[in-house]
Amino acid sequence: MPRLLFSVFVVLCAHSALGQTSAGPRVAYYSPRNRLTPTFTTLADTTGQPRYLVLKAPIKAISAPAPGWLRIQRGHNTVLVAARRLVRYPDPIVLPLAAGTGQITFSTTIGADSLKLNELAARSYAWLEQQLGPVKVDSPRPDTLVMSSRTWVPMDLLNSSGRTTAFQLWYTLRLTLTNGWLRYEISRFSRAAEPSPGNPHPRLIPLEKILPPGREFNPATGPGYRQNQQRQQVQATAAELLESLQEAVQRAEGES
Repeated sequence: MPRLLFSVFVVLCAHSALGQTSAGPRVAYYSPRNRLTPTFTTLADTTGQPRYLVLKAPIKAISAPAPGWLRIQRGHNTVLVAARRLVRYPDPIVLPLAAGTGQITFSTTIGADSLKLNELAARSYAWLEQQLGPVKVDSPRPDTLVMSSRTWVPMDLLNSSGRTTAFQLWYTLRLTLTNGWLRYEISRFSRAAEPSPGNPHPRLIPLEKILPPGREFNPATGPGYRQNQQRQQVQATAAELLESLQEAVQRAEGES
């Protein structure tokens, strides 16, 4: 009986260790070009003649048996591949969607207790005009002001062949102000081609159509280069503007 318990204990430990091992390098996939990738069965084989496979779909890395080497699952078998041959499958970037509109929307509330509405409005208007350009102002209620502006930033996207294409990333920034706080909201993201003599007024395409939710990963090839770049650009744009606005409000409170 003790031997049986010991055997069960060993099996459970081995199963646990295997689970920990498989949680190592999460997922990797070979460069999008459908090249032949040298693979081996064991580390001892790596000095010999490799077997060549096309690894274009996402491949799970089961373990890292030696520095620079990954053991991956290939069908019912496992093979060794040099890590330098693989591109790491990046973590998904999930963009926030507004429940009411379904649009990509970043929003937060910033406290400004020491600023009266007039002072907060003047500072916010100056900041928004400097950052984006012409500002529209509305007053839906006596104690509330809404300011908005729309502009674009350049967005260069690199494709799998290494070529760069210039685009414009359009967005709208809206500030809702009342006594003691303001609400920051950036939405209506769209992409347009760079204007050219042949296409002086390129069409704006909502990013929700280009980056549909739930498709952060392509089940066949992983996240595309452009998909990932666009999500990163949207996140970076929203974060940089929010950080700048928070700093402007803090300066205004310090001077008041």
